[in-house]
Amino acid sequence: GLYNTLDLEELGLNCPEDLFDMESFTENPSSFYKFAKRLYPGNVQPSFTHKFLALLQKKNKLLRVYTQNIDGLEVEAGVTSKKVVYAHGSLAVAQCLKCNLKFDAKHIATEVNEGKVPTCVSASRTVKKKGSLKRKGSQQKNNTMENSNKRRDEDVSDLGLGTLSPKSKRLKRRAVARHNVMRDDPTSERSDDVEDKVGVGSKTYPNNNICGGLIKPGVTFFGEKLEDRVGKALEADREKVDALLVIGTSLSVSPMSKVLRYLPPSIPRILINRNEVMLPKMCADEIDSDEEEDTRDGYIFDASLLGNCDDVVKGIMCALDWKIEEGLESTTLAEPCEIDIGLTEVVGRNYFFPGALVVSLEEDGNEYEEEIVHCDGCGKKIATNVVMKCTQCFDFDLCYECFPNVSRKHYRGRHKFKSEKL
Repeated sequence: GLYNTLDLEELGLNCPEDLFDMESFTENPSSFYKFAKRLYPGNVQPSFTHKFLALLQKKNKLLRVYTQNIDGLEVEAGVTSKKVVYAHGSLAVAQCLKCNLKFDAKHIATEVNEGKVPTCVSASRTVKKKGSLKRKGSQQKNNTMENSNKRRDEDVSDLGLGTLSPKSKRLKRRAVARHNVMRDDPTSERSDDVEDKVGVGSKTYPNNNICGGLIKPGVTFFGEKLEDRVGKALEADREKVDALLVIGTSLSVSPMSKVLRYLPPSIPRILINRNEVMLPKMCADEIDSDEEEDTRDGYIFDASLLGNCDDVVKGIMCALDWKIEEGLESTTLAEPCEIDIGLTEVVGRNYFFPGALVVSLEEDGNEYEEEIVHCDGCGKKIATNVVMKCTQCFDFDLCYECFPNVSRKHYRGRHKFKSEKL
C-alpha cells in the first residue's frame, strides 16, 4: 500500500524499506521528512473508517485500537488517546537523538512542512569534556570553592537577603545570577524570553549554546524494539476482549502479525480489507493458549469483508441501522438505512464489497518482513536463529545467555518459555 505510493528517486531512496530504516535515517534524514510532510498532523484528515472507530467508542463497544499507522488520525477522529496504542510510534511526538529531549509535533511543524530537517535548538546540556576532572591540587580546588562561595554570599548579602536556609540560598543565588546578567549586559534578553526560544527549528539561542542534534520522529523504525506499552496493553486486554476487527493490513510485519495467535482463539475474528491475507508461517505455527484450542480448520478469519474499508464500514452501519453521517456526530439508532449496503457477492466466509481484490494467496507471493528480535534481558539484537519466547507475554524474548537468570526472575519464574526459530 504505502510503499507503492513512494517516488524513490524523488526521496533519494534505494528501496522502499529504507524509509523506515534507522541507519538510512541518520545518514539522510531529508528523505523521511520529505515523506512525513504529507502525513504530518494537520496535513491529513480522518477517513470514514477512522470515524467509525470513534463511533464504536461512543457506543461503549471499543476496548482498544492497536494501529501500525503513524499519522495519529484515530485520535483526530475522536478516539481518546488512552484507547489508542501506536504499535510503531507516532508522528505526534519527536525526540532529539543527541540530548534526548522530547518535543510535541507542533514544535517542528514549520520545518517539516517546509521540507526541512529539524534540529534541536534547546540549550545544550553541560557535559564536561574528558579529562576536565583532573586534579590540579587540593589546595587550589579548595581555594576556588571558598572564593566562589564567598562571592555568592556577598551577592546575596548585597541584595539584603539575610540569613537563609540552604534551599532558599540556592533559589536566591539563581535569582542573583539572572539579576547580574541583566545588570552587566543591558542587551541581554529576559529569562522568560530565552525559555520561549528553547525548542526546535531554525531559531537562535542568545549565546549560541545550542544542542544542534538531529530530531527523530517518535516512530519505531525497523530494528527498533516496540514500546513496552504495546505488550502491556495486549496482556491486559487479552482477558477482556470478546471480538477482533482487523482492518486494512497485510499482516506481514512482526511482531504485530502475531496478535491473532496471542489472543484467545474462541473470540470471533473479522477481517476488513481489500483482499484476503494470511499469517506468516512462523505465526501460523504458534502454539495457542494451553486453556483453549483453535478449532478453525483451514481458515483464519470467521468472516472476511473485502472491499474499500470505508464502503465496508458504511455497509456495517447500514446493517446495524446506525445513522450514516459524514461527521458521525449522532450515535443514536436510526431508521433502517435507505441506501444499498453495497454487498455484491458472498462466497463461503468472504463478503465482497466495492473495491474488493480477488487475488490468490499463492500467486500473491506473501512476502513478509524479516523479524528482528531484541533480547528483553540485555537489550541486544539476538544474532542466533533461535530465541526463547515467553508463552504468556506478548513479545517478551530472551537470548540463550540471558535466559537462565532472567527467566527465573520474570514473574518469579511462573511463566513458561519455549524456543522458536527465526
